[in-house]
Amino acid sequence: MKVTLTLADRFALHMVLPREANMLDLKALKPVREVLLPDVKERIEIGMVVNEKGQPQWEPDRERKALEVDIDQIVFGIIRVELKKLDADKKLQEGHLNLYDVFVENEFDKGK
Repeated sequence: MKVTLTLADRFALHMVLPREANMLDLKALKPVREVLLPDVKERIEIGMVVNEKGQPQWEPDRERKALEVDIDQIVFGIIRVELKKLDADKKLQEGHLNLYDVFVENEFDKGK
């Protein structure tokens, strides 16, 4: 399934992806991780820097349109589980709301 994500969504999703899992899940997640973070060319285009808190900052007016990312059903399910865990633990943040809409409230795995 293709999902459209802003740069902020891409960073938030990267942080949601599990760092530890079984080998098959980690292999499935690896290409998605690589697509989410901006490459050197994109970082230059958007004027991205890391602030004193170690967080990325960029010039929003230079940000390209949202990126379409292909997420297979296995990775989609992993993301859904991680977001549901954050919700159950009351650890969802405002930056997760769009991701929650896309991955949890989506009908992808229900045949739509």
